[in-house]
Amino acid sequence: MALTLTPPLSYLIGMWHAAKSRRGLGVRSSEDVKAIFVKGLLDLSITTPDKVLVSDDGSVYVQHVRYKKLFERVESERFIRFKYLNDYSAAFLAGLFDVLGLVKTNTVLMRYHCKDDEVHLNVLGFRTTVVRSEGKRYVKLENPAFFAFFIHHFTKRFSDDSRFQSLVKLAKLRARRR
Repeated sequence: MALTLTPPLSYLIGMWHAAKSRRGLGVRSSEDVKAIFVKGLLDLSITTPDKVLVSDDGSVYVQHVRYKKLFERVESERFIRFKYLNDYSAAFLAGLFDVLGLVKTNTVLMRYHCKDDEVHLNVLGFRTTVVRSEGKRYVKLENPAFFAFFIHHFTKRFSDDSRFQSLVKLAKLRARRR
C-alpha cells in the first residue's frame, strides 16, 4: 500500500522537521509538543500506544521505516511539495509553528531553526526578518494576522491562545473590508 501525503501528515512532518529526535521517528521538545505528536501518530494509525518509546534524552519516538523514509523524502522536497498556499502548506507550517512559535501582542515570532525555513516562508509570501531578543535569534513575520489566519485550522498548540485568536479575528476583519 502506497503512503500518501495528507494535511494531518504534513502537520506531523512540520513538527518532526523542527524537533527531530536522534532515534526513530519522533520529536525532542516540550511535553505538550511531544503529546501532540504522539496523539497525531495514533490518530493516523501510524503506530499503537505500546510501540511509542521514550529515549534517555527525553524524546518520544517510534520505529517505523516506511514512514521515516516518507518524512525524510517530504522534508527534502518541501520547497516543491509546499510551494502553494493550500492545506498541505498550512498544515506543515502549523506543525513548524507549534514547535518553534511564539505569539506576543500583535507579533508572531518563530525561533530561528535554519535558513531554509526563513526562505520557505518568504517564498510563500510571508515576509520575514531575523531579529535578536534576549540573545536568541527569531524569525519575525511582518504580517502576523495573515499567517495566523492561514494556519489557524491546523494548529493545535495555539488553538486556545487568546493572542493568536485575536490575530485570526483581525485577519478576518481585514478580509471583509476588501
